[in-house]
Amino acid sequence: MIKYFIHFARATYRAMFIDMKKRRSYTYSIVLTPEPEGGYTVTVPALPEAITYGETVDDALAYAREVIELSIKCRIATGEEVPVEFSPMTTSVVSVSPAVEYA
Repeated sequence: MIKYFIHFARATYRAMFIDMKKRRSYTYSIVLTPEPEGGYTVTVPALPEAITYGETVDDALAYAREVIELSIKCRIATGEEVPVEFSPMTTSVVSVSPAVEYA
């Protein structure tokens, strides 16, 4: 029974990584939030555990890629689902100047 379980575990582990190899790339939306002291905090809405920080935008993007890869690898290793974003979100900045009436 134990030999069967070990064989099954190895086969399952191998299958997970073969599946990951078939899907060579993942695309996720990220949010870069400027920090008052400088730098950027990066969050990944589809992967709530993926949070990082970079002093420049380039650093933040590089660290975002790294934390996303680690997150995916950890999810596969623990048997968790790896979310797939079919249509990454689009964000924009809107400025408003509301008219204020004083009584």
